[in-house]
Amino acid sequence: MIEGEQMRIAIFSIMAIIAFSICPASRADDNKAAKAAFKEGTVLFHEGQYEEAALKFRKANTLNPNWKLLYNIGQSEAAAKRHGLALQAFEEYLSEGGDDIGEPRRSELAEEISRLRGIVGEVSVKAPDGALIFVNGRRRGTAPLPGSIPVPAGKLNIIKIEQDGEIILEREVRVGSGRSIKVDALASQASELQPNDQPQADEKQASGEAGVVPTDSPKTPDKLKIGGWILIGVGGAVLVGSAVTGGMAMKLDGELEEACPDLDCAPNRHDDVDKLKRLSVASDVMTGVGAAALAAGTVMVVVSLVRGKSESEESNIAVAPVATTDWLGFIVQKEF
Repeated sequence: MIEGEQMRIAIFSIMAIIAFSICPASRADDNKAAKAAFKEGTVLFHEGQYEEAALKFRKANTLNPNWKLLYNIGQSEAAAKRHGLALQAFEEYLSEGGDDIGEPRRSELAEEISRLRGIVGEVSVKAPDGALIFVNGRRRGTAPLPGSIPVPAGKLNIIKIEQDGEIILEREVRVGSGRSIKVDALASQASELQPNDQPQADEKQASGEAGVVPTDSPKTPDKLKIGGWILIGVGGAVLVGSAVTGGMAMKLDGELEEACPDLDCAPNRHDDVDKLKRLSVASDVMTGVGAAALAAGTVMVVVSLVRGKSESEESNIAVAPVATTDWLGFIVQKEF
């Protein structure tokens, strides 16, 4: 009995010695690899390869966690213009560093965080516990998240949620600067009912024998009215242009009457005479076109209004435009 107890103690002692001899070696290897990754990240940063530098600093922080590395990560992400990741790194740096961070560094980061918050948006994600959350292909956490995820503002961001190796939600979102939106995978799952779970309509309603079935459908834009207002606007603009060119023609005509008695102009005024003719023709043409567009647009708007009224009153009203050589208008007819 004593020999068995001694044997168990001996085995336990040997296993403890092996464990304690392996752990320091493993930690030493991680520390060595972390230092190597940090040096590589520093070189990459100075070479302007900011995204690669951020990856190396993140690797170093994974191998040997140190809140000070979050500052290097934030700097690299900000230089790479991945503002959402930079903001997250800087905020984590301040949170984990606490009172160990000096006031000059805190003031510097306060300004940088304020700048970043002005150019990023936030996505609030709800997902089943344990689900992995990815933004633009990068893992950003595991549900439930402690807060919102900062993302680049004004750009499409791909939100993907995985659970047990399957994608349960993937969505593209665009967030405005300083704004926040919600992505709720839980609500999406709840709304996906199986065919047998769909609520069944009352038999009478389904057969059309009874019940009130909504018949109102969203109204489509009245293209006739829209076209009419466009023509009115164009016609008005053309008439304004006609008035301007007409005024220029009248002014030039007055000048030529003084300079050219009996229409006998000196050679140096011949260009002005040609210009007067062009302005007069342009004014006449624009007046005709503008008036026609204005009249046609008015007719189209009135027709649209009358048709809308006739549909609501369920009466037979017809509107027909009428054009002659000196008049443009419309007549309204009603059938009883």
